[in-house]
Amino acid sequence: MMDITTNEEPNVLEVALSTINKLAHQPDIMNRLNELATKTTSLHLFLRLYDDYEKEGLDQDDEILNWTVPVITRELNAALWNLASGFYKTAATCLSSALEMGIVALYFQVLENEKGNQVMSKEFVEWYSYNASTPSWKKVITKLKQDQNIEKFSKQFDYVPLKEVNDLYSYFQDFIRNRNLSSIDTEGANYMNMRNSAGEFSNDEFLRFSDAFDSTIGMIASSWALVYPHIVEGYSHTYSSTSYSTLVDLFQPLYPQFVLYHLNTKSTAGA
Repeated sequence: MMDITTNEEPNVLEVALSTINKLAHQPDIMNRLNELATKTTSLHLFLRLYDDYEKEGLDQDDEILNWTVPVITRELNAALWNLASGFYKTAATCLSSALEMGIVALYFQVLENEKGNQVMSKEFVEWYSYNASTPSWKKVITKLKQDQNIEKFSKQFDYVPLKEVNDLYSYFQDFIRNRNLSSIDTEGANYMNMRNSAGEFSNDEFLRFSDAFDSTIGMIASSWALVYPHIVEGYSHTYSSTSYSTLVDLFQPLYPQFVLYHLNTKSTAGA
């Protein structure tokens, strides 16, 4: 928890720059940051594979990806910079935006595939034309739960997919709304109750939000994979180089791993 014994705040630029400069002497931290940077690039490539493989019944227009994937990537990059420079609460808000855009993009794609005949959904057109706000989270999750593949997963395992996605979104909302303690992990959710002042390095907070970074990427990847499993096969064939994250690396933590295992088992059984 931060020290509040003085009213004088330090020069945050000096503090953050000092934090950044010290990273060169912390190889474990730098390796972790580079791992997250690679995951960000790999998620971008993973999502773009949606329209690289023709599948019957799927719209191949890439306009939705063109408008949403760069937003996801840039929010993750912003989260990475804030994670590196000790602005952990801000990193959480960036991760929240990335998660939201990743799931909303999937929602838009589902709507477009329902339209068929290369017709873009009205809701997406209104959004990218600046005439409508981003659809509400509740509306998006409710619609995705009705997807055929997600419903099959629910019946097979007696489990509602997207629950962990929704839990992670709720976790990030605690930081956005400046809750004193997180309702999920009971740790501080604003700078009065976190383990650092803005711009200061904290190993505990770094570990906490680097894990949240993993979860954000995993939830986006697993949600898209459940609805459009051909992306998983495409990534395995296209990005096997060590320059990119493996599917196992992308699908973290436990829930995304379970989704990946299910999809791989299903693919093997159908081979």
